[in-house]
Amino acid sequence: MNRLGILDVIESQTLLLLAVVAILLVLGIFLYRYYQCRKDSQLGTDSPRTLATKEEVLKMVPHPVVLLTGQYVVMYFNPSAEKLFNSPLRRNLGRPANGLFELLDPKTKLPIKGYLPFNGAENPVNQPKSIQCIVRYQESINAWMNVTVQALLLHDNPSKSQYVVFLEDISATRAVESQLTYMECHDSQTGLLNRKAFEAALNASIDDARKHGSSHVFVTLSIDQFKTINDTVGYAAGDSLIGKVVSALKKMVSGEGENIGGRLGGNDFGILFKESTLFSAANKMRIIRDEISSSQFSWNTRAFPITLSGGFVVIKRDTSSAARVLTESDIACRTARNHGGNRVIAYRAESAEMRQEQSNMEGVWRLKKAFKNNSFELFAQPIHPLKEGEFSKPFHHYELLVRMHGEDGNSVSPDQFIPVAEYYSMMPELDRWVVREALRHISKIEPSDHPPVFAINLSGQSLDEANFRDYVLDELRRTGADARMICFEITEAVAVNDLALATRFISTLKAEGSSFSLDDFGTGVSSYGYLTSLDVDYLKIDGIFVKDLIRDSIARNIVESVTQVGHAMGLKIIAEYVEDDNIIALLRKMGVDYGQGYGIGKPKPLSEAIVPHLPV
Repeated sequence: MNRLGILDVIESQTLLLLAVVAILLVLGIFLYRYYQCRKDSQLGTDSPRTLATKEEVLKMVPHPVVLLTGQYVVMYFNPSAEKLFNSPLRRNLGRPANGLFELLDPKTKLPIKGYLPFNGAENPVNQPKSIQCIVRYQESINAWMNVTVQALLLHDNPSKSQYVVFLEDISATRAVESQLTYMECHDSQTGLLNRKAFEAALNASIDDARKHGSSHVFVTLSIDQFKTINDTVGYAAGDSLIGKVVSALKKMVSGEGENIGGRLGGNDFGILFKESTLFSAANKMRIIRDEISSSQFSWNTRAFPITLSGGFVVIKRDTSSAARVLTESDIACRTARNHGGNRVIAYRAESAEMRQEQSNMEGVWRLKKAFKNNSFELFAQPIHPLKEGEFSKPFHHYELLVRMHGEDGNSVSPDQFIPVAEYYSMMPELDRWVVREALRHISKIEPSDHPPVFAINLSGQSLDEANFRDYVLDELRRTGADARMICFEITEAVAVNDLALATRFISTLKAEGSSFSLDDFGTGVSSYGYLTSLDVDYLKIDGIFVKDLIRDSIARNIVESVTQVGHAMGLKIIAEYVEDDNIIALLRKMGVDYGQGYGIGKPKPLSEAIVPHLPV
């Protein structure tokens, strides 16, 4: 760094120090004068000097602040409040507070009465009362705010009691949270429920059938002409076709209510007809199919007919799981297509054709052969610090990824065999293989003060097994691997499914020295709430927010919000799908600690990745 640069740094640091000193000085004055007011208040007096002092103190508060009597009459509000209300103090002194602002219940939108904390068991006056609600001001403006109410002076006569009301606008934060919630539950292209949210609705219906004996009907739908149109006239035409079909579906379905619709993936959709018979669901499907087939799909002067195939499954008291419902409806849908399409048929377990369709699911057999022939291999992808001083250092942190080799020697995508393993409850067997193989390699690395870290993904099925924890402990002892080199990644969805079991697993392995990461953060149903319940060390931001970081302002707000919350809780933040230098620079500016993606390093076999860490 040149001399000028050093002077700039010194000057910046000096200005920062002066700013900190100034803030501490203002805070000290605020506290001193506030407690002087409290002292006078406790004597039951409120002299002109005391009132003036309170006003002087409240002027220094950056947020809008209002001083009220116990009868909700305005005594004072600071300049920030004048700006918020767009009304001067002199015009409002002695007037009712509801002429300036009202607190509204977020659910009923009705005014909240009695928000001043009078002395009592439920609201001790020495404790501030906090309310998160909608505040209406200037007659028609509604904004989400954190409202904090503190008693300053208490008197038997409410007109002589005094309360200070702090108003903090959180509309921007609520807007980001609302957008995040929507993105968590909805498919970005169609606006229908995404697969995860739809499966949650499906699980709720299965629980309802078990408890109350009710009947629901689920149907999987597929566009018969999609592959032809997609392959012959292009992906844009395929997307347009999906939009046309979804428009017709939305006339019958929504994200809630009696008929719930969702996108399961690609050109596959699902509809859940709640409290329905098969006959009633078939009639509704006839309306949908007639609506879609009544018009052709046109693209660049070419016209295509549009028809749907589908498979019904009736959800009853003995229905086992959402995964089983989805598989059976998919089998019925495939059977419908095999018969020429343009039809929706019901799944029948006794059907020889459907049994054959089920047995022909190639993924099942590939997976079984892979277990038999040990056709799996572990790969390692770097998770690397983004800070400039650390970025140039050798890789020291990795995520382990499992790959399966087919009979032809080519790799099979995890998207093809992981869902199959989940459906047929093979994930515990696969997770045990990963743990065993990972520890076999890691045990070759000699312990050190700063050992490398290898992250292992765990499935919900494994955490649901009471003996899986003991299996991991036994493998650690058998191989002699250093537990500090292991970081277990738990997806947000897994943690939500069984928080107690996940917590026990985490506490046991952390006692051995392992660390934990909460994976795919932002795509689950609980997000921020579960951060306070799980003792994790790392927080991985889901790649759907990172990959669009450059051009999507909402994604940037979400990443910044997650990073701030994570750092406030002492967690290290990892961003997935880091694909280029521009994203790296932006993440670094946001304060994200680690990055993972092809822009940092591609996966390579674990046997190669550990070589730099082996003794010479």
